[in-house]
Amino acid sequence: GERPVRQYNVAGWGGRTPVQNLNEFLRKRLWGKNAPDDVAKYERVQGSRPGRFRSRVTVSLPRGGGKKLFDPEEACETNRDADNLAAAWALFKMVEDAEKDGLRRNMPPAFRERWREWESEAAERLRNAQKDFVRKKIEFLERLVRTKVPPPLPHAVALSEGEVAAAAARLPAEWGEDGGFLQELSGPRAAALRTDFRARRARLADHAEYQSIQDAREGLPVAAWREPLLRALRGSGVLVVSGATGSGKTTQVPQFVLEDALEKQQDGDPMPNIIVTEPRRISAVSVAKRVSQELGDPAGGPGSRHSLVGYQIRMEKRVSDSTRLLFCTVGVLLKQLQSGVAALSKVTHIFIDEVHERSADCDLLILLLRQILRQHRTDLKVVLMSATLEVEKLSRYFGGTVPTLTIPGRTFPVETFWLEDVVEMSGYRCEEDSDFAKKGWGRGWTQKMSFQVSGSSGKKESVSAYVDEEEEWACDDEAERCDPTRYREETNRQLSTMDHTRINFDLVEECLQLIEDSPKFSHVPRDEGAVLVFLPGLMEITKVSERLGRHPIFGDPSKALVLSLHSVLSGDEHAKAFERPRRGVRKVVLSTNIAETGVTIPDVVFVVDAGKVKSQRYHEPTNTSSLKEQFVSRAEVLQRRGRAGRVRDGFCFHLLTAARFNLRLQEMPTPEILRCSLMELMLSVLSSGLQPMCFSEALDPPPKARIDQAVSTLRATGAVEMGVRPANAPRWGVEEEAWYVPTPVGLCLARLPCDLRLGKMALFGALFGGNEAAWTVAATLSHRSPLATPFSDQKRAAARAVHCAELLPKDGPPSDHIALSTAFGRWDEARKSRMDGQHCKKSWINGQVMQTIRDLRADLLDSLRGDGFVEQYAKEEMTRQEAQSPQVTAALLFAGLYPNVARVDAPRIANEKHPIISSGSEQLRIHPGSLCHGRTEGLHRTNQRWACYHTKMKTTQVFLRDCTFVTPNALLLFGGDAASIAIHPQDRSVSLGSGAEKHWHCLHIAPRAAAAIRQLRYAFDGLLRRKALDPKRQLSAEDRALVVAYVSVINSVDTDS
Repeated sequence: GERPVRQYNVAGWGGRTPVQNLNEFLRKRLWGKNAPDDVAKYERVQGSRPGRFRSRVTVSLPRGGGKKLFDPEEACETNRDADNLAAAWALFKMVEDAEKDGLRRNMPPAFRERWREWESEAAERLRNAQKDFVRKKIEFLERLVRTKVPPPLPHAVALSEGEVAAAAARLPAEWGEDGGFLQELSGPRAAALRTDFRARRARLADHAEYQSIQDAREGLPVAAWREPLLRALRGSGVLVVSGATGSGKTTQVPQFVLEDALEKQQDGDPMPNIIVTEPRRISAVSVAKRVSQELGDPAGGPGSRHSLVGYQIRMEKRVSDSTRLLFCTVGVLLKQLQSGVAALSKVTHIFIDEVHERSADCDLLILLLRQILRQHRTDLKVVLMSATLEVEKLSRYFGGTVPTLTIPGRTFPVETFWLEDVVEMSGYRCEEDSDFAKKGWGRGWTQKMSFQVSGSSGKKESVSAYVDEEEEWACDDEAERCDPTRYREETNRQLSTMDHTRINFDLVEECLQLIEDSPKFSHVPRDEGAVLVFLPGLMEITKVSERLGRHPIFGDPSKALVLSLHSVLSGDEHAKAFERPRRGVRKVVLSTNIAETGVTIPDVVFVVDAGKVKSQRYHEPTNTSSLKEQFVSRAEVLQRRGRAGRVRDGFCFHLLTAARFNLRLQEMPTPEILRCSLMELMLSVLSSGLQPMCFSEALDPPPKARIDQAVSTLRATGAVEMGVRPANAPRWGVEEEAWYVPTPVGLCLARLPCDLRLGKMALFGALFGGNEAAWTVAATLSHRSPLATPFSDQKRAAARAVHCAELLPKDGPPSDHIALSTAFGRWDEARKSRMDGQHCKKSWINGQVMQTIRDLRADLLDSLRGDGFVEQYAKEEMTRQEAQSPQVTAALLFAGLYPNVARVDAPRIANEKHPIISSGSEQLRIHPGSLCHGRTEGLHRTNQRWACYHTKMKTTQVFLRDCTFVTPNALLLFGGDAASIAIHPQDRSVSLGSGAEKHWHCLHIAPRAAAAIRQLRYAFDGLLRRKALDPKRQLSAEDRALVVAYVSVINSVDTDS
């Protein structure tokens, strides 16, 4: 017989019915104001009859979600009860678990009871499914343990060339359907473009603003060199252009090539495809906009329909079918070259601007282009442009017969004032208790350190710096004096009192006050005499900005406009720096070296040069990066001075002595490739088909130890492996024996828009069911921390207290990385409720940084989803709580950050509360800026015995700037490679890693468990390889079981033992 009909009797209920609750849930929670009338539609199920009525409900979902049918498959006594049962069933299936208790309590009693039964039935089904799944897991692990161990090769099996090509081919192109930069244009389409350009010129002939722009172009010094430039380029594949500040080389030289093709070549001839690289995003965008104006592009600017100019920077692309001149950052071009030389198949000209900055990316690009010109594209034209350039050195690098053109600048005389002049003119006194006075300086320990760079004549030249034992600056009496015959004795006394290694904010203000008060400068109208202040970084810019905000003149918006120019600031802030101020208002622009050559602020008359720059330094023995503040080079001093003489006679205040300039400063800045980690560059090189020792042919070759370390780190992360040398492969050096190739995973990581290790973290997060925290941390570490750190001690302490209270876990070890993820999650919730402004103020969060992190995170997820890496798991396989647990999150962070690992050991002194943190023989400290600082008490008595970190900095000690503590299982599952796991049955222990690592990557574990873990590792390595070779293919049932086994092992650790 039929199942008896349950009596619900909703007619006797005085509260809200399930139908009303469903309607409210759909309209208020899902749809909002735009809910359709038939948001829930009820219908009778066929076979209903008096006393046995059945209903089902169809729900309309927002945002293109379509319609969803809910049928409880149960009969009721009345139609009304049947509709309410269908509504209750729909709510049960749709709402989150956290909301179910509240909804159930508001149900009529009979529906409340039925709801509990549904919960019990669902729990029973889940238990049965999990039991079945656990049984299959046990069977899977038993099969795994019985599997024969692969031979202990030191490396994974190398990819064949065919596999590399196949893996690269499956990855999506970044630059359009054809995978190239710009579309080829010839025949009728090229003729149409030339006709359109001529019509555009004719149409704009009477346009006053356009003609004014053309007159300005004609007035640039480079205009007279147009024909010699084109002639030299037609006769040679490489051209070196040295153009002084103000010559117009950046905007004009690429235009000359394009205009020549548009005006003088035959209509059907192919149009050129021109790429211009700039060192910074702001430069690429601002120059593209200016060139677009000069070519008379439509009002939409670069990338608009019919525009000839476009630009591409990270996360932003403005290109149209008609674009022939593309401005991009060096990094963007390198990223494209990772897919092979074919990426340049349709490019005819490449201009590399600001070569003198000698960024590592730029040096690598020059190296790759030289190789491409030699072996693949003899027809490609390469133009190297710079303001200050070692012309002979570059010419010799490309073969010695490269034509060079030196274009004079158009600058007005600039009067120079050194530090002693500022002190003498202003009467500045540096008191002994001042923040900018020497404190505790010794005498007699100044040390001269030297290192080698390639000079202009091809010989090695020594570059010297005066440092102390900790590689910090020392006192240097000879460089801190002035000529006693020209300056007062008091000026020399003040110079000897001042700490010349610090940015003296008092003196910056004194310079600005001199500009305001001195009769010497009164002839320059305030709104026509902008001041450009060069400072090392954002912190110094912020400090000066805050001080000027309290100044009676510069803090008054009716008298002064104070703006900042830095790569992390918004485009709107940048745009204001290039606009003229209101009448009578002085513009003051606080900038890093971005304004040195990369961008030009047209109305600058005064320059205040703090004389310092922050540059990255890399320390091989500790795998440590540090951002060092140091004096600029002489070339940079001259560049900064030149910015004051663009529009009229200018004035420059250098806050360093003339003696330091003449006696101590380097001639040129140290190339970045000599002072940075080579890991990212190395992957680019290997992805392009070259080998590590090709760095020996760089413009300034880095030390071999740094090359070897980059390869070692890449192999530890699984991005690179040993391969078989092709028969016709060139040898880059006599010591070169091994042949390295990127792994399938390495090829995928090379395509992700972030640092290699952070990309691995995000990729693993996608593979393990979409770990939100791993994605957030990867995006955050790609940018910077959103946690505000105010400059005042009181506010900084208040901000830290809030961050620790709100972001650190209540139980378990502290984690900087998980705190960042928590901060993002709470900010995002506040943003959705339009409460983000209040939230940022209350929680000391930088909203602008958070917005950038959100964009970076979305960009990263788009790449992962586009590649097909994001895997979904059924609830019976792995619940969301298991996949997103703190232990799994910490392990995935560890997987990405490895080999940045430290060990937590018991303190040497019994009553010491905090453990020892070390990396091999190197003892480490947690940086005071870390949220983990002072919160490691008793960690050595728990199972959180390992730590991973992103940044290790060396100052007076070696500090971890950030860290996350993990259990031993994270090291067992993600540390080193499977072949490096050595089992020691007698000691019941294992060791991992290669080289010195195996002496301290040691854990106590039963031999059988160790064998099972090693088998898991081998199986997981195979899974990764298969997935990376074909990311679009979903994981097999066996592979999914393997990922679930990993999660089970990670979550099985007792964290307190």
